[in-house]
Amino acid sequence: MLLNDGIFREYDIRGIAGKELTRDIAISIGMAFGTYLNAKLRTHNSKLKVSVGRDVRLSSEELASGIIEGITSSGIDVYDIGICPTPLQYFSIYHLNLDGGIMVTGSHNPPEYNGFKISVGKDTIHGKDIQRLKEIALNQEKEKAEVKGKGRVEKYDIIDAYKRYMLNEFGYLNDSKFKRLKVVVDAGNGTAGAVVPEILGSVGCDVIPLYCEPD
Repeated sequence: MLLNDGIFREYDIRGIAGKELTRDIAISIGMAFGTYLNAKLRTHNSKLKVSVGRDVRLSSEELASGIIEGITSSGIDVYDIGICPTPLQYFSIYHLNLDGGIMVTGSHNPPEYNGFKISVGKDTIHGKDIQRLKEIALNQEKEKAEVKGKGRVEKYDIIDAYKRYMLNEFGYLNDSKFKRLKVVVDAGNGTAGAVVPEILGSVGCDVIPLYCEPD
């Protein structure tokens, strides 16, 4: 496995899927994240838990699988929250009171790219902390701490949880005293299309979703 250290950027890890980012590289980065998290947050007999979400890029499922395998090999439990918008992966950390997480997403980049946005505790890391992850990944055998047991994986429907949260917060807009709005939603074939129309409808909007077939 050849790890290109240029994928470790200022605010995330990003590269061309299938070349600079493969499943094996994702496993290595997941292990590095687990090692980093254990060193930073783990206390005696504590069990760390994180979430892993992904966008709808064709490469994201395989990369998420690799990330999860690497993290669990470090003894950390993972909530696999599946396909969701990036803000919902951040939401999961607060909603489930987790120790961090990773979002597999290419963000605004062209479709051949993918990457990882990484949270430690409630904060996304950047700069020297991402460079520290690079050091651990490049020196895996030397850096890896002794781990007793493998972490568990549990699937969790974060989209349903987020919808319930939003309805609880803004359901009052359904009251007849508020003007009912007509809203057109174009999610651009992105993951927001699985979340936004139903949330807007639940808080009193008439929603017209626009969906386009991929080219």
